[in-house]
Amino acid sequence: MEKQVALRMLLTVTILCFFSFFYSGVHGTASLEIDMKLKALNKPALKTIKSEDGDIIDCVDIYKQPAFDHPALRNHKIQMKPSVELGSKETNIPSDSSPKPVTSKIWTKSGQCPVGKIPIRRANIVINLELPDMGLSSPIPVSLQYGGSLQKLDLSSNQLSGNIPPQLCTWLLFLVSLDMSNK
Repeated sequence: MEKQVALRMLLTVTILCFFSFFYSGVHGTASLEIDMKLKALNKPALKTIKSEDGDIIDCVDIYKQPAFDHPALRNHKIQMKPSVELGSKETNIPSDSSPKPVTSKIWTKSGQCPVGKIPIRRANIVINLELPDMGLSSPIPVSLQYGGSLQKLDLSSNQLSGNIPPQLCTWLLFLVSLDMSNK
């Protein structure tokens, strides 16, 4: 009897280990793929500056800036020295005390990017929301109406059901592209 119980426990542990390994392998692959896509989108910041007005500025290598992800700029050569020299953008605002220069970039008061790095302001709004083939299977969520800044929404290859809620048409004023193909 003890032998039979021990065999059942061993079989149970073996099955649990197998499923645990299989699940973590599948999950790990999906997670790795997501991480790779995120690395392609998010350029590594060599320095981060938090400005007094709440903006977050990332200093990114000039050769790894997101603009070069566009096919038209893939082999672009950077002109390091401008051909036209621009004057200062500082102005003086009269006050009771001595005049103080006001810069057009408030974040520069909190720090500057090192040479060879460019400032990129972190966006705090979502412009593109891409959720293709995510296994979504419900009516189209009305809560998408709160994405007022959305310009592109990709819900393709999901199992969403029902009509497009009228609130989305009213509130998503900047929406240019809505992909619901392969529903």
